[in-house]
Amino acid sequence: MAINQLTPYMKPNRICLFTGLILIGLLAIAGSSLAADDKWERKENMPESSRCCVAAASVGGKVYVIGGIEVNRAPHIPNPGDMTLDRVQAYDPVTNTWARKRSMPTTRARMVAVTFDGMIYVFGGAESRGGKVLDAVEVFNPEAGERGAWKKLAKLPKGLAATSAAVVGDKIYVIGGWDRGPQKEVYGTIFEYDPEENTFDQKRDMPTPRGGLGAAAVQGKIYAIGGWNLEEVLNVVEVYDPATDTWEAKKPMPIQKALFGITTLSGRIFTIGGLSTFSDGSNDEVLKRVDVYNPALDEWVIDEAVPLPRGRAGVPATVAGGKIYVPGGRAGVQSFPSIYEYTPGALSVSPQDKLTTLWGKLKQS
Repeated sequence: MAINQLTPYMKPNRICLFTGLILIGLLAIAGSSLAADDKWERKENMPESSRCCVAAASVGGKVYVIGGIEVNRAPHIPNPGDMTLDRVQAYDPVTNTWARKRSMPTTRARMVAVTFDGMIYVFGGAESRGGKVLDAVEVFNPEAGERGAWKKLAKLPKGLAATSAAVVGDKIYVIGGWDRGPQKEVYGTIFEYDPEENTFDQKRDMPTPRGGLGAAAVQGKIYAIGGWNLEEVLNVVEVYDPATDTWEAKKPMPIQKALFGITTLSGRIFTIGGLSTFSDGSNDEVLKRVDVYNPALDEWVIDEAVPLPRGRAGVPATVAGGKIYVPGGRAGVQSFPSIYEYTPGALSVSPQDKLTTLWGKLKQS
């Protein structure tokens, strides 16, 4: 029987079968493209030092790596061991080169940095991995001369190490943190910083106090993810709405982790590396996995991103030129000079999103 002789009852069945086969093929193509396109690539090492517990931010297509700790230095250096740094280096992805910038006024590690209006703001930190916590706030202007310029700002209302921060609108929000000194406390505080007025305003506390967490802003809300409460590593996800000064629980991470890199790309939150157990020593379980959260669907997407080539913790993450950069970090008592570049490829859209879009187009045709 010729196709044009099909009865009216047979045509819909044939069309449904044909459409189903197309969708199955599209799903297979989408899944295979995700596995093939994304990749990590090791770039030129940071000069002068291996280091962990650094802060990083991007401005003008360059990645700025700030402060941190050099761990397990070469034996020929006097007093080998941890050394906290004030060093600032800028990585240029276009030329794959590094340039030394003006040192930070305060030597510190486990601080957080964010970019706002072309400037890099650095909050809190500690004198060493388990040392005195700091309330210092300083801003770096990359355009002020060849090496840039630093300026001290109003202090945090309290010293915070292993804190996190995110920008919403014209404000910067500093969230959580810990003090591992004699007091041994973790905090659920959130401080709203106004760069124009150089003032802090305390907001409603986070429901789960913790440090070593990650914070990222998507669509005007801040997602506080993971961390450590001095007893256990967490997989908690809580979202803060600055417009209403309220918190809401979201779907937990698939794994507990702290001291990981966090950044946003294409409306998704990438959590990179970190620790699943925490002792600050050689027995920590260091991760190379990358877990990706879709805030629009409140879901963690399994296998959406390939893992780091090597597990590391105490890392930041930042985006420049549509790619993610992860500098430094540590595994056990060893710190690293490397910086890894992640090319997302097809990962900017998940297979489910692709199918939804394509199915909509098929129905309209």
